Amino acid sequence: MIGRVHQLGIAHGHPHGYNIIVSGSKVGLIDFRLATAADPSIWRDMKRIRLFFIHDHFKLMRIIRGVKPIFRTRIEQKAVTRQLFSSMIRQYPCSEKIKKELIDYCLENY
Repeated sequence: MIGRVHQLGIAHGHPHGYNIIVSGSKVGLIDFRLATAADPSIWRDMKRIRLFFIHDHFKLMRIIRGVKPIFRTRIEQKAVTRQLFSSMIRQYPCSEKIKKELIDYCLENY
């Protein structure tokens, strides 16, 4: 869901467990009071994308770390983290090269 919001050029600003609603297989976001809209030109530059969405990416990583006890191994946690960031960033309207760089950056730094 957050990838779809990002795809529209909107940074939620405060994704956390209480702002993510799950109903069956559907996921939604609430509380957009801290949301900001990006200039469409950000999609041409990995650094600008990263800086614009840094708070959302960081907070999502904190959610994953918060549920650490459900992972059997560190490898399993890394796999879930890769899947989360890959699923989200694959929806971004930028080049495949930028998506790969951004996914790699997120996995290395969060």
